[in-house]
Amino acid sequence: MAARVMFAAALLVVTAGLVAACGGRGGPRVMVPNSDFSINVVEAPGDWPDEERDWHADPVIAAQQQRVYEAYGKPDYFRFLWRRDGQVVRQGDLFDMISAQRVDPAKFIAERNPDMEWVYLDRGITYRFTRSGPQQAPLPDNIRVICEEGDPQEIKENPGADGARMLTYQYYNTGMIYYFRDGEKIREERQPPMPGWGMRR
Repeated sequence: MAARVMFAAALLVVTAGLVAACGGRGGPRVMVPNSDFSINVVEAPGDWPDEERDWHADPVIAAQQQRVYEAYGKPDYFRFLWRRDGQVVRQGDLFDMISAQRVDPAKFIAERNPDMEWVYLDRGITYRFTRSGPQQAPLPDNIRVICEEGDPQEIKENPGADGARMLTYQYYNTGMIYYFRDGEKIREERQPPMPGWGMRR
């Protein structure tokens, strides 16, 4: 609990520092997660895209981004790819990753911004950009839920009998519980909500 409180406080400092550092128009825009909503996704800013700040520094990848934008428009969300496997992280996980790598949190966030995934909710697709071309994929249901409701207060993971990845997302503040199998929602439940429950783990 103490680590999560420290992380939230540190993120506020990081946010202020990044906003100050990126206040001019000479550098790239850095997306910073709002830990009160989600550290895994961030809503696309209203003034996006600014071609001087928002396209990838690699011209090959920037050209891909421009083509996808021209075809589909502005994404609804950007998804942070904190881990190599692309899985969702908890606040405590991210705090541990930053601590273990002994890196400045602002640098850690800024370095991962160019590789963020673009999320299109209505189309149900995501895009990742590499020098070999844009990679389109179906939007997993668990990422859609995070975009719509934020990070869950609790995440439980268990392997299925056949090796499937079984996840449970619990939102105490709304009473909703979502069950996923390999990213696909298999059912949901509603329990009495617990308003004011803010801790995410």
